[in-house]
Amino acid sequence: MNKQLLLLITTLFISISLCFAQHAPGIPLKALDHRNPENDNSFLFDLTVDTGMLFGEMQEYVYYDNYNDGNINYMLSRLDWDIMPSVYAGLTASMRIAPRWYMGFGAWFGFPMRSGYMEDRDWDLPNENPPFNGELGRISTHDNFIEHTVFADINAGYGVIEEVGMILSLSLGFTYRRFSFSGKNGSFLDYDGVSPPSGTYPEMTVITYEQNWFIAYLGGEFMAALTDILSIRLCVTASPFMSFVFGRDRHITNNEEFHDYPQFGFRTSGSAALQVDLLDSVLLSVNGIINYAPSLQGISFDGPIGSDSFIPSYGINGGASELTFGFSFSGTIRLF
Repeated sequence: MNKQLLLLITTLFISISLCFAQHAPGIPLKALDHRNPENDNSFLFDLTVDTGMLFGEMQEYVYYDNYNDGNINYMLSRLDWDIMPSVYAGLTASMRIAPRWYMGFGAWFGFPMRSGYMEDRDWDLPNENPPFNGELGRISTHDNFIEHTVFADINAGYGVIEEVGMILSLSLGFTYRRFSFSGKNGSFLDYDGVSPPSGTYPEMTVITYEQNWFIAYLGGEFMAALTDILSIRLCVTASPFMSFVFGRDRHITNNEEFHDYPQFGFRTSGSAALQVDLLDSVLLSVNGIINYAPSLQGISFDGPIGSDSFIPSYGINGGASELTFGFSFSGTIRLF
């Protein structure tokens, strides 16, 4: 019965984890070992190598103040940048720096690769009151390439619950996330009677976009031993309107560059891991990850590509959102 229950828990956990941020865990595994009283006060340090795949979509928005009344009430454009997938690798560290006090930090880097498509939709001005958009005016599709990705995280937490084989800590942290894309080649279709109604783009980079996230968050981390060699780790974070974005969009064929500053957005993320303790100082784990941020808005500036002077885009706000999920495999070495 115990073996069947353990198998059920493990199966459910793996299923859930694949639906579950790049988040650096703060609790070293050996902190679960309370059999040695001296262990409760000792300094602990784990080093982890992590590699995985991320799927999903980053979105870029252009919002318009249709009535010039200060209310951004109309979506003028939306660009969907596929992440299909992004392959990354990174290094994290988990420490207990004092009794009940934990700290984690890490960095990950994604590899350049083809990643699905970028789709750009533009709407005409509406003829009805908001929130209704106008008619779809143009749609274009390009081959999407990830040029690079960078993730970094640092957090510190306090163990509010520390029992035999179970720890719960609450933390404060900061995450930086950067995605850099380029849209190449592609085709377009006009719906507003513009001639020509359809066509193709040159065999070249047509558009580039980068999205930089700066996220202060509150978090919780839970770790529990299932058996002598199996344990689980859950991490959940929430940024209650403490997320900020810098987006840079370059339209190569039109020599236009846009800088967007969406701000004060909500964001949440989570990770889940099943950990196997193979040796006294080596740990392997499979991890599930998810990141979600609904659209947030902010002021936008525009100018020629490479210009030193950008002017506010009158009546225009830029927007950004993210929904990504994936999995990773990691190996951990206990150094102290």
